[in-house]
Amino acid sequence: MKPHFSLPWLASFLGPFVPPALAASAPPPANDVVVLSPFTVDTTLDRGYQATNTLSGTRINTSLRDTASSVSVFTPEFLRDIGLSDIIEIIRYSVSASQHLGDNISSGAEPDNMFNAQGGGARKITIRGLDSSQALDYFKSITPDDSYRIGRYDFSRGPNSILFGISDVGGLINQTSKVAEFSRNSGSAKYSFGSNGRNRSEFDLNQKVRDKVLAVSLAGVHQENGGWRMDDYQDKDRLFGSVSFRPHRKVLLRAMGEKGHERRANVAPFTAVEEVLAWLDNRNARGVGAVTFAPTNANPTAAMIALGVVARNGNATNTTRATIVENTGLIFDSAGTYLSGTYNNAAVRAPDGTVGRTADRLRINDPSFFPYEVNDGGPGQYRDDDFHNYTYTAEWEAVDNLFLSYGHNFQVAEVNAHFTPPAQGPILRGDPNTAMGVNGPANPFAGQLFMEGYWNRDWRKDTRREDRLSFTYKFDAGKFGSHSIGGLGSRSRERGTRVGAWLGLKGHPFNANPVNANNRIHVRTYIDENNPATFRAMDWRDAPSSINVRGQNYDVGWIDNVAGGSGNFGADLETITGLVVAQSRFFDGKFVASVGYREDEATITTYGHTAPDPFLGTQKVDFTDRSRATIQKSKGVTRTYGGVYHAFKGVSLIANYSSSIGLPDLQRFLVPNGTTPLPSTGEGNDLGIAFELFDGRITARALRFETNSEGSVLQFNTPAIFRNRNISVMDAFATVLVGTGRPYSAAEWATLYTGLTPPVNGSTFDGISEGYEFSVTANITPNWRLTLNYSKTDRTVTDVFMREIVPWYGLKVGEDGLISQGVTQNANGMYVVNPSAFESEGVIAQWIGFAARSPNAALATLTTSTGTSVAQEIFNMVRDANEQKLLEEQSWGLRPDRFNLFTAYDFTQGRLKGFTVGGGYRFESANIIGMENAGELVTGKALRAADLMLRYRLPLPKVWRNGHFTLQMNVLNLFDEDGIVPKFLADTNDFVLPEGRGVAYKRFDLIEPRSVRFTLTYQY
Repeated sequence: MKPHFSLPWLASFLGPFVPPALAASAPPPANDVVVLSPFTVDTTLDRGYQATNTLSGTRINTSLRDTASSVSVFTPEFLRDIGLSDIIEIIRYSVSASQHLGDNISSGAEPDNMFNAQGGGARKITIRGLDSSQALDYFKSITPDDSYRIGRYDFSRGPNSILFGISDVGGLINQTSKVAEFSRNSGSAKYSFGSNGRNRSEFDLNQKVRDKVLAVSLAGVHQENGGWRMDDYQDKDRLFGSVSFRPHRKVLLRAMGEKGHERRANVAPFTAVEEVLAWLDNRNARGVGAVTFAPTNANPTAAMIALGVVARNGNATNTTRATIVENTGLIFDSAGTYLSGTYNNAAVRAPDGTVGRTADRLRINDPSFFPYEVNDGGPGQYRDDDFHNYTYTAEWEAVDNLFLSYGHNFQVAEVNAHFTPPAQGPILRGDPNTAMGVNGPANPFAGQLFMEGYWNRDWRKDTRREDRLSFTYKFDAGKFGSHSIGGLGSRSRERGTRVGAWLGLKGHPFNANPVNANNRIHVRTYIDENNPATFRAMDWRDAPSSINVRGQNYDVGWIDNVAGGSGNFGADLETITGLVVAQSRFFDGKFVASVGYREDEATITTYGHTAPDPFLGTQKVDFTDRSRATIQKSKGVTRTYGGVYHAFKGVSLIANYSSSIGLPDLQRFLVPNGTTPLPSTGEGNDLGIAFELFDGRITARALRFETNSEGSVLQFNTPAIFRNRNISVMDAFATVLVGTGRPYSAAEWATLYTGLTPPVNGSTFDGISEGYEFSVTANITPNWRLTLNYSKTDRTVTDVFMREIVPWYGLKVGEDGLISQGVTQNANGMYVVNPSAFESEGVIAQWIGFAARSPNAALATLTTSTGTSVAQEIFNMVRDANEQKLLEEQSWGLRPDRFNLFTAYDFTQGRLKGFTVGGGYRFESANIIGMENAGELVTGKALRAADLMLRYRLPLPKVWRNGHFTLQMNVLNLFDEDGIVPKFLADTNDFVLPEGRGVAYKRFDLIEPRSVRFTLTYQY
């Protein structure tokens, strides 16, 4: 990727060598003391791995030893030692944070929220097993992270709305920007290279234009990194600048802004969906002729299924599968052809007679055949991020000890991602068809393997602006203690828009739903089994602009998702906030108490859509017609109480209680009317002890925590279980109840239909997280520093479906906590509904009422499009909901125990003078990946890794501004721990695949092999 900023990259290398700017005037008189702001933390005071102060407790600059909430700070020295460029490299050495990889629910298939546009620009991270939020200078961040502009990171664990207001309950990660400093001229230029084509350049310049009055800074990064997987890269160009101006010793004005673009490959950390092994083993054992057949639009026979030919690709009479073959450019209709399969089918047989088993889809796990470094998405799978942000702040000491502050922040982040959905593909199959389609020409690829999928484009744009007024006042009340009082009022406005699209045929020729599978383009690549580079999907950019299907030409393009749901939505969030907070010191500072009260009033506007496009059949979000919008208001109160008692020299007792209001999920929609869910709530408490040893050179904290959250939202399998059935049931009733001479007119039914088929794609749940944390931060000597962390966490999900689904349908819950089954099957196999098993005001009661309007609408005999009766649909819905409830109310993905250690030592004399040696060790206990038939949980694999750091510093002559060069080497995963990380079992852990392939997994992630990076830095 070509750099966008040519002059900054030149400046990054020439800047340190040019003469320093002349001061505009003499410094102010010595008695003109500059007032330090309580709204700002000076990162230049951090030493080694120890920080002194933080805002991550009460919004007032407070010593960490006096902060009751749980806060960890990563200082510039630590960031340099680990060779940081990505926030994920920090959380490896955090107390209890981890990357959110979509494995906290059993149905999770996305690798992380950055794979598509779902999460916008900020990476999702969990703290204490719960979702957390990110901030940039204590404003909510929607921008991709990068260390080039960051001075330090503060991790605040647990709910604390006094600090960050509407935010996720797990905690907050704040990134403090490197702002222009008045105290010195400084600069650095870095170049980093190493494994996997690493290629990264950075510069950071700070110039004081007038001492203590005016300073400017500029920083930039240009990166063209590769990756250890095929077709992997992470390119970026970002530029950040700031200006600090102090027109008076009691006034500080600051402006900062950033503009950037990033493009990176979307590489799932797991291998392709596998639907081939049973067929492949039989092909290899019996020959191609035994496993290939002429497609006749008929289902495969039992004998064919036993050989691994398990299904047909729809019914050719009412299904279309427009398929492009990359190898030859051939376009054909694959509807009605046979599909190969694997051992997740009880009817298949291995060549030796081994029986398959009914289970979830499998991931291919045979590195001798399908190497882990294969990227099945290929070069067409990538993500673009374009963003800019700016912040203005003004701080003023109005009278002695009364400080006022105004801040304005504005951010725009636009994401455009192209991918093949990881839950469905690309799929590795074999071709058992001797013809290219039913009644098609001879198939030259019969008996070969292919990769097949379809392409999704996911676009999202978020804008956010916030205006904030703050004050603090400090006073000393003598024997009644010293006190700081603060207050804040803010207004934030956010808009989120997301539109998913599928590569398909324009004009929706084969189904009224424009993005139905019949209208999508399927891409297929026949692979060379001896060449792993061919094991990937066809690039969507190679698709023709038009194709011929069933004798007619159709234009090819991106077709937007239908209105509603996470794939096509627009929403605004406006939040008005007010808070007061007080911090008091009693008994000569031995006891420090903090209290706070906050109110947040949120207005959520979910917008409607325009009428369908006459040709495309798609609908756009309509931001102009407020009559189509749904407006919800929510008001919440949160509180914080904390105390630190310095009981003895070096020993303190800590207690903290706090509550929070969560971030509303603007792209989820709930019953009863498909509205955006209201914000979740949470509360938590910490209780522990802190130590300061050897004159503060070693600090440590040990505590117990508990956090409860209510009303969080996840997708689960909600559409499949509920919405799709609602549509099927209402469509079935329409066939017998709507029309002339029937109970309902079309207009009457349209109103009922809309109300009973909301675009639900999520459900709420509650969460509980509790455990223990222990952390040590030490500057043992001026040249030896260390950080050590251990945490034990127990996190579970509760009350799935209970808040909306149960009352909306009118379901009842038994003493076992499961939904009561109100449908039984009689001796004749007919499903019969018991009306008394359901509440009289629910949806099922309305269905029962519909059935009473006509003999043809009887629940036991009226059949839906799925071929089952309405009564059986209700039975299946309750059954599936209970199965999903049992499945989700576990601790999926949780690694209860985490331990990490990092240390570094600088040699300051002797033969090794100038060298630094450091390294770390990371351990995470095995994750929960499945459940045995008896209900026993199954664990996966513990993670262990060691890292190494070596650095050499070379002083330079004074003519080079007293600067110095350093050459640093960081080795990640020093001992090259490799293989897979099991995430979900396909069935139980005794489901072992034939041919010695091991346990069958629904999903596993891949361990990144050892990597080495070198960083050359010039700094003055």
